Amino acid sequence: MKDNKSAYNSGVYDKNIVSTLPYYREYHNQIIDLMRALNKTDIDWLDTGCGTGTLAARVFEERDDVRFTLCDPSEQMLGVAKEKLQGRNIRFMNMPSQELTFDSEFDIVTAKCIMPMYSGTTEMCFQDISQLNYINLNKPWWDQDLMSSFGDGAYMVTGDGYLGSVMNLSCMYFNDTFLRNHGITEDLYEVVNDGDWTLEKLTTLTKDMYFEGDESTVLDNTYGVTFGDGNKYSAFIEAFDIQFYNRDANDVFTYTASSAKTIEKMDALSTFNFDTPQVLPCISKNETSEFSIPVEGAGRSINRAFYDGRAAFTFSYFDDAKLFYDQTSKF
Repeated sequence: MKDNKSAYNSGVYDKNIVSTLPYYREYHNQIIDLMRALNKTDIDWLDTGCGTGTLAARVFEERDDVRFTLCDPSEQMLGVAKEKLQGRNIRFMNMPSQELTFDSEFDIVTAKCIMPMYSGTTEMCFQDISQLNYINLNKPWWDQDLMSSFGDGAYMVTGDGYLGSVMNLSCMYFNDTFLRNHGITEDLYEVVNDGDWTLEKLTTLTKDMYFEGDESTVLDNTYGVTFGDGNKYSAFIEAFDIQFYNRDANDVFTYTASSAKTIEKMDALSTFNFDTPQVLPCISKNETSEFSIPVEGAGRSINRAFYDGRAAFTFSYFDDAKLFYDQTSKF
C-alpha cells in the first residue's frame, strides 16, 4: 500500500524520484541560486510538500542560519525527513498545503512537487487530463507507476501556468499508418528506450519517403519528416544535449554555444534539414497556407503535409495533439 501520493513510497522515494523528475536535483540547485541572490541572513523558510526533506538538507550543506517549517500530508515522508534532518531546529507539520493558514511569516516559500496532489479542483485551477479525449494515459510514453499513483484522476494546473509549461513543450509525432504503408514495422518506443533513436536512425527510417515533383505539384508530395514553424527546431537543443552556457564549481557561467560539439551537432541538423530529400524544412515559403495551418490564437502553425496524412514524422508542440487527433491516420 502506498504511504503518500507521489509515485514512490517514502522508503524508496529519494532513490527513485529522479527517474520521474530527471531535473529534480537541478530544481534544488536553482532554488539555492535564488536563495543566494536574496542576500539575507536568518531566513524563515516554509517548504510545503517537502517530501523527505531533501531540499532542506541541501540548504543546510551551505548555511545554518535558516529556520525551516517543513510541511507534508504524508506522515511517512515526514518521518524520513525527521531522520534525515535530526539535530536541526525544524518545525514539522503533517497537513496538506491548502490547509495552511500562515500570512506573510516567511522570507522564502517553496512548493516544488504538489501540483498533481492538490485538491482545489473545484475552483477550476486544475484539469483532469485523463478526461481529455486526445490524451490516452495508457500509452507507453507515460510513466505508468506515476499514472497509477494519481488514483481516479491526473490533475494538471491550468491557466497561465499550464500554458507556459505545456504549450511550449516540443515533441515528435509519428503517423503509424503511413510508416506501415512504407514497410516500417519497428516499435519506435522500443527504439527510443534502447537508446537507438538518433538523427541517423530517423534518416534511415525515412530515406525512401518522398515523392519528387516540381513546385506546382508540391501538395501531392509525401515526406519522411516535416516541420511546422521555425520554433520547432528548439526540440533539438535538448535532444542534442546542447548547452549554451556552462556553470563551473565557482558558479561562474561561460558561453559554450561556439564549442566544437555544438557546431558539429548544428551542422548535422543543417545537413538533415536542407540536404535530405525526404525532409520538408521550415523556410519562409512554408509559412503560407500552402505548407502550414495556422493555430488559432497561438501565432504559430502546424505542418499541413503531416496533418493531411502525407508525412511520417513531424516536430510540433505537445498541445497540438488535439489538432491531429481527429485525423483518419493512426498516431
